Amino acid sequence: MIYFKDNFLNKTLFDELNSKLINFEKIDMEGGCVLYVVKSTEELTSYFEKEIERIEGKSIEMIMCGFRRSKHDEDNEWRIHSDLKVHQDQKSNPERAGVLYMSEVPEDVKSKLNGTAFWDHNEYGDNNKGSLEIHNKALEVCDDLSKWTLKSIIGHKPNRFLSYDSNYFHSKYPNVTKEDRIVCVMFYRYKNE
Repeated sequence: MIYFKDNFLNKTLFDELNSKLINFEKIDMEGGCVLYVVKSTEELTSYFEKEIERIEGKSIEMIMCGFRRSKHDEDNEWRIHSDLKVHQDQKSNPERAGVLYMSEVPEDVKSKLNGTAFWDHNEYGDNNKGSLEIHNKALEVCDDLSKWTLKSIIGHKPNRFLSYDSNYFHSKYPNVTKEDRIVCVMFYRYKNE
């Protein structure tokens, strides 16, 4: 299931967060991937957890939460992927992934399709089926668009929260924007109660 919720945060908090998102740290990930991030505070992560629980009516555990930036000369590959494995030390796989759009829509893509794209892999379909092997094989062709078919795009809108099954193949869309594209990414799972 994919859903989105507009006006996820109250305007004051949303504006305050945006004003603080300036010092992004360059992180070298596995496989040559380079990300530009700002880590979330425990207090903010807890707040996000409560908001998601309120929307979904279920208790969740946040596995990871942070802010990411991409633009024309940073993080500009397609990198179609799923979120089965989000970091090396994780003790459990996320069930859901969330994106909170922080920045305004970059001016150069404002009148075009933009946001988060969902893809079908030519061999595996729309998700990794919970298999690390499929997850890793899909990563091997993550920038080869001949191996993928665009399925849908959820539009970038400031303060829109998008949630989807972490096994789905997805990417930013388009892969390059002239101006900063800033999002908060969240990975979570449901608590057994």
